[in-house]
Amino acid sequence: MEGLFIFYTICAAITAISSIISLGYASLALMSAPNDGSAARNNALYSFSRSVAIA
Repeated sequence: MEGLFIFYTICAAITAISSIISLGYASLALMSAPNDGSAARNNALYSFSRSVAIA
């Protein structure tokens, strides 16, 4: 049982680190995308909202 807890903790830590990094990149993409309703802006908004939900 203790081995499963350690495995879960490692997986949770890796997922948390990955989601925080993804949130950072999505934030940068959102700030650099033009605010004109383009596909780049829509992709940045989608990535940002997905990253916020995961983080």
